[in-house]
Amino acid sequence: MRVAGEIPWEGPSRGSGTIGPVAGKRAATNGGWPLPDVLDGYERELPGLTEREAQHRRRMERMQLEHEAKLERRGQAFGFSCAVVSLAAIGMLFATGEAAIGLATLAALVGLAGLAVWSRLRG
Repeated sequence: MRVAGEIPWEGPSRGSGTIGPVAGKRAATNGGWPLPDVLDGYERELPGLTEREAQHRRRMERMQLEHEAKLERRGQAFGFSCAVVSLAAIGMLFATGEAAIGLATLAALVGLAGLAVWSRLRG
């Protein structure tokens, strides 16, 4: 027998075939967190859940920051190695008498470095 406001459900168990009453309203969130009255309900049902969730969230944020810092260091190392290789190639161009090509390559390299600095300062 179904009660008004219950959702029919055909699950693996042979129960009443319903999930339970539907509240009929949606709870808003506060910056990714449920509202305080919803958190109080969680805490009543599962003591310690909100603290465990807060610890989990802090751990995930710390992992994200560490990952971003690692990517930034990797990008800086890659940029430095590209600059060293480019400067070596420019030196070889000057040494072989191809000064015009060397100057053009040097100008392009300085332009790329300036673009990287500008985009970094811009945010």
